[in-house]
Amino acid sequence: MTRDDIIRMAREAGVSESELFPREQAIERFAALVATAERQACRKICVEVAYSNLAMTEREIILGLVCADAIEASVLGIPVDEIIAKAMYLESDEFLRQSYINE
Repeated sequence: MTRDDIIRMAREAGVSESELFPREQAIERFAALVATAERQACRKICVEVAYSNLAMTEREIILGLVCADAIEASVLGIPVDEIIAKAMYLESDEFLRQSYINE
């Protein structure tokens, strides 16, 4: 999320110019906290689905964990493309088991 996105959303939420700019840094920090909490909630859902009865095969479990990794990567600033490339490489079932199941 960029600074401009945060300002745009603050305006959409009804924050006026006079309210926004004296508190701009606080609003940016708040937006970052909200975004991080949302990503963590999404990551948790991916992991829960992976280990629930919804994931019927080892591959489905692994795909859920890859999804969780992609979300975590975005939180840490790691390019999600790296995680996607890893997932594409994960066609080797043995590599999948070693990378995710045996963690």
